[in-house]
Amino acid sequence: MWHDPLLQGSRAARARGPAVPQMRPDLVALEAHRRRRALARGLPDPTPRRVPLEVATAPGTPRSFKPEYVVQLAARVRAVLPIPHRFVCICDEVPPESSGVTWIQTPPEALKAGALRSPEGNRFPSCYRRLWAQSKEAAAVLSERVLLIDMDLVPVRDWSPIVNRDEPFVGWRPYRDWGRQMRIGGGIYLFTPGANTSVWEDFYANPHAAIATARNAGFRGSDQAWLSFKLAGKVPVYGRSDGIYSIRDLGSSHDLPANARLVQMNGPAHFKPWSYRGPAAWVAKHWKGR
Repeated sequence: MWHDPLLQGSRAARARGPAVPQMRPDLVALEAHRRRRALARGLPDPTPRRVPLEVATAPGTPRSFKPEYVVQLAARVRAVLPIPHRFVCICDEVPPESSGVTWIQTPPEALKAGALRSPEGNRFPSCYRRLWAQSKEAAAVLSERVLLIDMDLVPVRDWSPIVNRDEPFVGWRPYRDWGRQMRIGGGIYLFTPGANTSVWEDFYANPHAAIATARNAGFRGSDQAWLSFKLAGKVPVYGRSDGIYSIRDLGSSHDLPANARLVQMNGPAHFKPWSYRGPAAWVAKHWKGR
């Protein structure tokens, strides 16, 4: 798994200056349209109310991801994965030794990729560093099989069926947002290190051209756009029966499906398992383990 590069209190976070909020061109056009429509109707100008929201979510602001959350997630994964495994966190700044977690310093090549901004704009994360996991170098560092996960997920029950697959790469896509679209999400995938080295090599050789190529092909996001461009339609993906869900798949009540094995808490801060403020009691139960 990857530790967030904007880890609260890390040197990387402290080194950055104040974030300069930027908006995607399509959002700028939408703001202008809303402003003209409101003023034409004699309503207050809506723009001042929304600008602070853009600043608050701009990359460069330290996120509330902390090392203790990594340790907590490792403990919860051990509770649902009886298969012997090593829990690895690749991070910019290695914290003091923590029980149950192997900390690995982010390689320089991954750091370079991580400095690239997402073409979606500053409101969206840039996760290009994760593509390094498909490199030859990663194959020498990681295990023979790897389940790459985001840290903001909630393990629910036995993960054995998720990892007991032998395909070189198994992807996942959130159903509510993507449906049957041939795309691969960045939040979780199972793979054999070294099996798809062109994913990293072709990206690292000319990252700006790769980003433009994926976007021109209709894929959105940062690393997941390139993963989708290279692998979507060529590799299997987990299906609904595999029990992998996004919190966005669960409706406003966030009812837990009977077959759920894990839930990705992708989205705003109040969706994160350590700060969840929704209606579902199962989040605290499965995150805290009691």
